[in-house]
Amino acid sequence: MSRSGGFALVTAIFLLAVLATVSVYFVDVIATAHQGAALDITGSRAYQAARAGIEWGAYSVLKNPSGSYAASCRAGSATRTIDFAGYGLHATVTCTSSAHAEAGESVQVYRIQSTSCNEAAGCPGPDPGSPDYVERQIEAIMSQ
Repeated sequence: MSRSGGFALVTAIFLLAVLATVSVYFVDVIATAHQGAALDITGSRAYQAARAGIEWGAYSVLKNPSGSYAASCRAGSATRTIDFAGYGLHATVTCTSSAHAEAGESVQVYRIQSTSCNEAAGCPGPDPGSPDYVERQIEAIMSQ
């Protein structure tokens, strides 16, 4: 009777344990990479939503000066939230303005800030430290 028969069983169990550990590691790495890619896409969408907020605010104050948003902005400040429901994003557009005299003429200066995030409660969300929270902010200054 050979005493080496149990050695093959121990080696097989050891190899299975090593392969299982390596497999779990690779699954974890792949899941982390997938989550990172998803956050990159959400970040790009949030940036585009913030840009859309800037464009909407600029149009509102420069091309639609009789609108309520432009009138509120000229009076001091105005805020509007734009929902991008299909993407789970919200952009908060804030406008402040001030009048200045340049070369004897009155110039209205507008500061438009657009903050976009993926929280239903608005930006910043109730838990901006969560691992899937994304926020982008853009600011533009223009005069008329």
